[in-house]
Amino acid sequence: MEGRALTQKSGITRRAALAGQAAIGGAVGLGLASPALAQGQVRIRTTLVDGAPVYAAMAQRLAARLEAVSDRRIRLELDLARAPLDGFDAVGAGLVDAYIGREDMFLERDPAFGMFSSTPFGLDPREFEAFIHYGGGQQLWDEMSGRYGIKPLLLGDLGASFGGWFQSPIESVGNFSGLRMASEGLGAVVLQGLGAAPLKFNGQIGGNLQASVSYGLSVDRDLGLTDAFRVLVAPAMFHPQRAVSLGLSTAFWEALSDGDRALIDTVCAAETDIQLASVLSSEMAAFGDVVARGTLVQSLTPQVFGEIAAASDEVLETHILANSSAPFVLDSYRAFLRDISGWSTVGEGLFSVARAEALGI
Repeated sequence: MEGRALTQKSGITRRAALAGQAAIGGAVGLGLASPALAQGQVRIRTTLVDGAPVYAAMAQRLAARLEAVSDRRIRLELDLARAPLDGFDAVGAGLVDAYIGREDMFLERDPAFGMFSSTPFGLDPREFEAFIHYGGGQQLWDEMSGRYGIKPLLLGDLGASFGGWFQSPIESVGNFSGLRMASEGLGAVVLQGLGAAPLKFNGQIGGNLQASVSYGLSVDRDLGLTDAFRVLVAPAMFHPQRAVSLGLSTAFWEALSDGDRALIDTVCAAETDIQLASVLSSEMAAFGDVVARGTLVQSLTPQVFGEIAAASDEVLETHILANSSAPFVLDSYRAFLRDISGWSTVGEGLFSVARAEALGI
């Protein structure tokens, strides 16, 4: 494992869901698997596989943009008549046309799906976008999802989330042993491998919860994590990015014209960049607020960071190779990670550090 370090919430209220639904045009009934074509019209019946309001907001923007560029010919409509986690199977079976959500909701189907959302010690949002579009990631994703009758597209990214909220600084890998910590996705798999007890966060602080991963600083603030814990570990080690996808029924996708497929693909790419820009803006403001509250922002030493990274890499390799039907994704992801890390460090990382020093930050 030497020299290899891989880098991989929410609850929507009925009112928030209906607000997003109303903005898009209302819930629709179930129909056939093929596109609803009437005089060239295309209707994309879409469900959410996660209850966070951010996904309804993304659906609203995507719907507006699709209607605008197609002169109202392509319409995205939310179907909220099913439980969120039913979305994956419903799309695969053609009961609805698409879902919006994060792929690490589907780890029970295959843990390699998590690598198309967030991989501990893995790619950051921009690097992941490059992997999908230029590093063979889309082809790998198509192969995996295609087995379930789904055509996936990158739709957005909720950005990097900090390493976690703790009561005391993290001094070694051993600090995770026995720790009851809220987590999700492949990050939870890694934490369990480090000896922690990952818990699904239910919105309540206290009781068994001793620490929590970050869900994004603005969300953390709303959840009360900024008040409950005094230490914020800065490196985004467990969730360096959190990609969101649009998964379409393969039958629906293949029935579209080449032009409509290209249009949907392009609009999703635009939404990806706009969503990430929005996240960077909100996180920048939230970070200033967190620091002003007196939170201790801890930057792990290179030695501790390296120890956690090495342990994470071993846990992920063991878990994915043992439980995934697509272990080839791991090798391809690692190869791209090695190739881009050198450039990111020199081309972007050194400049960011030097700029901060020049500005006295």
